[in-house]
Amino acid sequence: MQTFRHVLFILLVPVAGLLAPRRLMAQAPAVYPIEANVVYHFGKYIEWPDKDLRSEFVIGVIGDGPVVDEMVKLMAQRTADGKKIVIRKYASNSSSFNCQMLFICERARSRLREVILATAGMPVLIVAEGAGMARKGAGIAIAISDQHFKLEINKTNIERRKLQIADELIQLGTVVN
Repeated sequence: MQTFRHVLFILLVPVAGLLAPRRLMAQAPAVYPIEANVVYHFGKYIEWPDKDLRSEFVIGVIGDGPVVDEMVKLMAQRTADGKKIVIRKYASNSSSFNCQMLFICERARSRLREVILATAGMPVLIVAEGAGMARKGAGIAIAISDQHFKLEINKTNIERRKLQIADELIQLGTVVN
């Protein structure tokens, strides 16, 4: 009887190991629509100096991933400051960005330094996926840990770009400088 249990254990552990990641992967996509919605709401709590001069609100994206697909779906139905939201995808080697918000996916975060230099002096909110990215130059970093969002906000980086951030947004995250 013990041998049967032992064999059963040896057979079921690998099967359980194969099934567990699929179950976790099935849960993970639920995070991406929420993250896209969080990015959308940043536009409500940031004040751009040129908001009346533009005809659309452009969110640039560097990199690719499930959150980008969700952003495209969500933003097609939304506006920011009464303007149509446009998602503009930039190649990972782009050096010119014409947008109000620039979202850097986790896979492309190694480009952060180059993006900061390319957008220096421009009123562009840089949002990057990954813990620690606000300390490295992004205005806002979104980190996901155990299915929970953590916002890191670098108020200095945001204000350096002549953007104003609402206190309500600051209270939702951890201020890093």
